[in-house]
Amino acid sequence: MALLGFQQALSELVMSPEFCFQVLTSPEQALRVFDLTSREYQRLVFLAQLPGIGIGRMLHRSFRLSMLVNILPKTCTLLNFQNLNQVFDIYWQIQPPRNFYYEQEAVRFGEFLLAQLEQGLLQNEFLEEILRFELCVLFLTKFIPEQGAGNNSFQIGDLKDFFPDLNPKYRIVFFRHQPNSLLTTLSESRMPEAGLQGEYYLLLTMSSTNQLQIKPIGSRMGEVLLACNGQRSGEDLCTQLSLNLEDLEILAKKGFISQYSSVKAKTLCQSQFF
Repeated sequence: MALLGFQQALSELVMSPEFCFQVLTSPEQALRVFDLTSREYQRLVFLAQLPGIGIGRMLHRSFRLSMLVNILPKTCTLLNFQNLNQVFDIYWQIQPPRNFYYEQEAVRFGEFLLAQLEQGLLQNEFLEEILRFELCVLFLTKFIPEQGAGNNSFQIGDLKDFFPDLNPKYRIVFFRHQPNSLLTTLSESRMPEAGLQGEYYLLLTMSSTNQLQIKPIGSRMGEVLLACNGQRSGEDLCTQLSLNLEDLEILAKKGFISQYSSVKAKTLCQSQFF
């Protein structure tokens, strides 16, 4: 349908300065992938030449930034101490806008930041733990299926064939800094001070009244639950963490873990964070 092609091309024109430049310099090549009538093609070429298209792009950029700040406020507070706009400029060069689903973009932005940290291109001792915390909150509040409780009545058979996976109604976040102090400081838009590091784990879940619940748990429990990501067999997990079958059965009966399912891999926000 030609109108749909025109709408898609117009959105791309507003969102992407690179695409706008391509339409200006090589319109036939830039627009050939869209189903357009002759009139629609001419209108797009004309629009690309208007100064107002830049204002639309600026408004879109501002809205896109504001949505990410709303979804990942503490992450953006940390980045703001280092030059938030520069970080976003690099991100938008690497990750041009794909759609208007800002929760999905928050996940992509998180993956970008983690890659920057791993490559040493971004230095911040607090960023990874705060980022993972806010993305886990996003997962629980926006992406988790309504029936996320899982099945705690199954029996664990052969440990080689059992791949323990954290129940999707829970998220575990590891902190190297005292989490309450860190989260409170950022909520007040203050830069945290470097201090002694430790091992802290927070268990996140949603209550029956759909309220986020955050509970500190012991380091041993946190280590085990964090390792239950569906990627390792029960046998490997027991060997690496000095567990036994009874330990996994207790976690399963309490509803913390379930058998890995390919359904999870198909969820909307499946990524290295979730």
